[in-house]
Amino acid sequence: MRIKRKIFRIAAPMAGLLLGALAAAHGWSQAAAAKPFVYDSHDLFYELKIPAGWEFREEEDSNRITISKGDARVIVAAAKTEDKDTVESLLEARKKLLLEQCPAVEFRDHGKAPLASAAGAYFTAYCPGSGLPTITRVAGSRNYWKFFLFSSTAPVTELPAVQADLDRMAASLKAGDGLPEGKAERMRAR
Repeated sequence: MRIKRKIFRIAAPMAGLLLGALAAAHGWSQAAAAKPFVYDSHDLFYELKIPAGWEFREEEDSNRITISKGDARVIVAAAKTEDKDTVESLLEARKKLLLEQCPAVEFRDHGKAPLASAAGAYFTAYCPGSGLPTITRVAGSRNYWKFFLFSSTAPVTELPAVQADLDRMAASLKAGDGLPEGKAERMRAR
């Protein structure tokens, strides 16, 4: 099953990609996956396979989605880039946000890894938190004129139970061509 959403004209600069990923629940739609399905972003920038048992919410006027199961969370987004934008600058901005959220964060691992069929990079961080220690992995890539972000956070105690799903979701992220400028998604008979 594929899910497509109404197209909204957006301009998603990198700052919006990063800060909007932290937005709470204003204007989000929500659905739970009873069985695995393929999600297509409304602007056709990407598609992602969401496993059964995971809930997703998409933010209106954006192509960011949050996928969750228990306390585990995944944020997936894509945004148009400027020539000067790099994957490294995207990841550095995410590190700054993590430092604001968790001043005691420990950056543990980093490296190169593909994402959305493009060369990319990632880092892993541990946050002891004030109650529930978490592991966060942030991966990013740039495919021509688009950034892709896949950020997962899970409590240390839940990570073993969801790690396989997280890995499959990250591997399933595929870049789309996006809609031509000024084009809207065709309406389909239901």
